Amino acid sequence: MMTFMLVSDSLMASHLRHQLALSNTTGVKVGNFSALLDLLFELWLLPPPEDTWKEKFKSSALCFTDAFWSKSLAVDETATLSQVRASLALVLEGVPLTWASTPEQPVSFQKSDHLRLNRYFNDLSRLWAQMEGVRPYDQMRAAIWLVQSHQTPIESVQCHCMMDLHDLPLWQKIIVERLQDVTPVVKPLLELNFPKLKPWHQALLAGESKPSDADHPVVCFSCRDILAECQAVASMIQSEVELGIAADQFAVMLPTGQTDYVHLLGHYLNQAGILVSNDSRSQQMTDWQAQLIKDLLIYQAQQQPTMQLQSIITNPLMPWTRSKGQFYATRIANNDLKPLDEVAEDKAFIQLIQKPISRQTPGALSEWIDKILDHCKELVATPLTSARLGSQRQLLHKLLDEVEATDWSATLSRVLNQWQVTPIRLSDEARYRLNAVTLIDSDQHLPCSVHRLYVMGFNDGHYEQPSPNSGAIGFEDWQGLTLEYQQSSLAYVYPHAQFGGTAWFTQWVHSLAQSQQQVIITTARQAYDGSVLHPSRSWLSLAQTLARKLEVDALITPIERAIHPLLRWYEVPLSPIIRPSLPESYEFNQSLLDKLTALNNDTQRPESPSSLETMMVSPLAWLFSRMGIESREWKVQQLDNALQGSIAHKVFELYKHHQDETITAEGFDVLYESAVNQIAPFMQQAHWRIEKANLKREIYRAFEVFVPWCQQHQWRITDVELKMEGRLWDWPIKGFIDAILQSPDQVFIMDYKKSKSDDRYKRLNAGFDLQTYIYRQLYTQSRGTVNIVTGYFNLNDRVMVLDQRVEGSNDIEVQTPEIPLEKQSEQAVNLVNERFAQLRLGQIMLNRASEAKAWKSRGIKAYAFENSLVKLAMHPDAEDFDDEGDDA
Repeated sequence: MMTFMLVSDSLMASHLRHQLALSNTTGVKVGNFSALLDLLFELWLLPPPEDTWKEKFKSSALCFTDAFWSKSLAVDETATLSQVRASLALVLEGVPLTWASTPEQPVSFQKSDHLRLNRYFNDLSRLWAQMEGVRPYDQMRAAIWLVQSHQTPIESVQCHCMMDLHDLPLWQKIIVERLQDVTPVVKPLLELNFPKLKPWHQALLAGESKPSDADHPVVCFSCRDILAECQAVASMIQSEVELGIAADQFAVMLPTGQTDYVHLLGHYLNQAGILVSNDSRSQQMTDWQAQLIKDLLIYQAQQQPTMQLQSIITNPLMPWTRSKGQFYATRIANNDLKPLDEVAEDKAFIQLIQKPISRQTPGALSEWIDKILDHCKELVATPLTSARLGSQRQLLHKLLDEVEATDWSATLSRVLNQWQVTPIRLSDEARYRLNAVTLIDSDQHLPCSVHRLYVMGFNDGHYEQPSPNSGAIGFEDWQGLTLEYQQSSLAYVYPHAQFGGTAWFTQWVHSLAQSQQQVIITTARQAYDGSVLHPSRSWLSLAQTLARKLEVDALITPIERAIHPLLRWYEVPLSPIIRPSLPESYEFNQSLLDKLTALNNDTQRPESPSSLETMMVSPLAWLFSRMGIESREWKVQQLDNALQGSIAHKVFELYKHHQDETITAEGFDVLYESAVNQIAPFMQQAHWRIEKANLKREIYRAFEVFVPWCQQHQWRITDVELKMEGRLWDWPIKGFIDAILQSPDQVFIMDYKKSKSDDRYKRLNAGFDLQTYIYRQLYTQSRGTVNIVTGYFNLNDRVMVLDQRVEGSNDIEVQTPEIPLEKQSEQAVNLVNERFAQLRLGQIMLNRASEAKAWKSRGIKAYAFENSLVKLAMHPDAEDFDDEGDDA
C-alpha cells in the first residue's frame, strides 16, 4: 500500500521527511495537493487533461459586453482579466466538483442583502458557463479522478492529512474524504514530537502571563535599523551555538516578502559559520527577450524616442558587446553615427531599427520586429535560447492578430498592455540543510518545537492579518453567499478560513508556543533613510495578551540598554572624523598638456572657447573632461535651456538661406518646424504641443525684430556655424561662430543666446569675456585685419551686448561695456595664460567654494562646480554653491 502525507507547505514537508528519515520509515510520499493528484493519476493510470483554463477564460471574458468587468477592459485589460480570473478561481474552490454550469443550467448565486454583489457573482457564473465548465488545472484533475475513483488502482493509497480538514477548500476536502473512504486511516503513520504547551504558553494564550524579569517568555528589543537587528539576532544565535546548542534548534521568523532580512541575516550567520535552512531566495534574471520586444513596441508607440533606442541597443541580446552598446548609445544621444562607419554591419543594423515601418499595420510591425530579432544572439548558460525567443515571437504574433482596435495608437496600446515583462526565476526550491537555523515567513506555521524562536521585523505593516487575493470582489463581501444548482442549494464557505476573525493571530501565537525557551522579538526604530518606524499594529494585541493593563511601550527595550545573557557588547573605539586637508594644488611634475591633449597622429588637440572657460573657472574640471571622467547617465528628453537654445540657433541658421525673401508668419512657421524636426523631433508628439507653441512664440518675438534690423542697417548673413581655427597662448584653438554678418564697412561676429543680457554685459564689463576675444583673433588670423564687431544677441529680452557700438532700432537695444575694447577680455586672457603655464608645469589648482559667488558677480555661471568630483576637492571656506541662473 502506498502512503501519502498531505501537508500545507514546504516547511511542514521538510520537517516530516526529516522525522520519517529518523524513524527509518520508507515508502512514504510527502507533498501538497498538486503532488497528491500526480500520485493519484499514476496509480489510476489516468491521462492528464489539457490545461485550457487561461485560454478559455480570456476568450470567454472578452465576449461579455454587459458584465461588471467589461468597461474596465478598455483601461487595463491585463490587470482586469487577472482580477476577474482570481475571483472566478476562488468561486470554483467552493463549488462541488460534480457541478458543471451550462448556459441552460447555470450555477446561480444568491446574496439577498446586496443586489449589486449578487449581479457580480452571477456574472462570474455566466462566465464559467461560457467556458463550458472548464476549471483550473488541479480542479479538472480532481474532477476526473473523482469520477474514476471507483476503479481499481494498480496500488492502493492511504492518505494522511496533516492539516485540519475544515481548512481545506471544498473540492480538496471531497478528494481527501473519498480517499479515506477507499482506504480508511487506522492509526497515525508517525507520532510527531509536537511539544505540549508549557504553562507560560498556556498563560500566554489565556492572557494571564505577567512580565516580571529577564526570564519572561516573551521579550522585545528595539534596534536602530534592519542592519542592527540582523547583527543582534545573529550575535545571540552565535552565543547559544558556542554554548553547545545545535543550530537546528533555532528558528527565525521573518516578515513575508522582506528580502533584506533574508540576505543580511544569512550573511551574518554565515560569517559566524552557521548555515540557514528553508532559504526561499530564488535566483532571478531579467527576461531580456521579452524586454527587447517591449522596448521595440514602445519605440514605435512613442514615435521613436532617443532614450528608447538607447535601451534597445544596450540590450545584452544585441550582436555586440555591452561596452560597445554603451558607446553606441552615447553617440546616438548626440545624433552622431560617424564612429559606427568602421563597423558597417552595426551601423546598418542600427539604421534598420531607426527606419520607420512601411505601413502602420500589425503585419508590418511583426515583420520589422522579426528582422531585428533575427540579428539577436543567445545568452550562454541561461534560459534565453533561440527556441525561447521563437516562442516569444509566436506570442507576439498571436497578440497582434487578436487585437481589434480602431487606430494604430490603440493597437500598440492594447498589445503593450498585455505584454508583461517579469523576472525569470532560475530556482524556486527552498534550500533545506541539516544543522542549520530554520527561517520561516510570518505567514507560515512553525511545525516543530525549537529551543528558541526569534521574531524579526515586528514593524508597522508586518505581522498583521493578511488579506487574500479575492480578485475583483473584496473577500469580506463573500459572506452570506448561497449557491443553487438544479435542485440543490449550498451555503458558500470562503475557502481560506484562517483569514476570518482572529484566526491568523491565534495561529501565530501557537507558532510562538513552539519555543521551549524565550521568544525574542526585535523591531527597527528607523528605516535606512532615517524615517521613523513604528511597531506592528499586532503589538497591541500581543501586549494585551501578555499583560492586559500594561503600556505597550513598556514592553519594548532599546537593545543598547538591554541586559540579557545572550547579548555581548564589545566597545569599538572610533576616531573622530577629520576632513583631510586639501593642498592648494595637485602636482603631477610633468606637462599635462602633452599627456592629455595629443590626438592619434601626435598632433595637439585644439581647445574650444567652452573648454577654455572651464579651464579658467576650474582646472580640475577641465582635467576630468580631458580624461573622459564624465557622467554617462542618459538624460530624459526634456525642453531644457540648452535644447531651447539649440532650436533657436537652428531657426536663425536656416534664415540665412531665406534672407532675400519676405518672411511672413507662415514663412517663420516653416523655419521653426524644420528646426524642431532636426534638433528635437520628439516635440512633434501631441503631448509636447504646449511647450512647442510657447517656445515658438518666444523665438518669434526675437526673430520678428531681428529681420527688420538687418534690412534697415544693411547687415547680410554671409556664414553660419562657421568653423574657425588658429593659435592662441601657443596652442591650437578652434570654434564655431553662430553667424557672420557683413555691412559695407564692418564684419559682425554674432552669437545667439537664449537668455537675457545681464550676465553677458557683466562679463564684458568685468574683463572676463573670452568668446569675443577668441573669435575676433581667429577671424583676424584667417581673413586678415578688418573692422570687426563681436557680441551677443540675447533672444529673451532682444538686447544686443556688443564690444563696440552699432546702430540699434526701436525694437532692439544695443549695450556696450563702460570699459574700452582692449580691457573687455583682459582678465580672462591673463587667467587662461596663467592656467596654461600651470598645466605645462603639471599643476592643477583647486577651487574654493567662495569662488562661485565671485564668478557669478562677473556674469559667469560656474557650471564646473556642479561636478561632484570637483566638489570633493573644493576648499570649503565659504558658503555653499549658489545654483541660481539660467544661462544657456
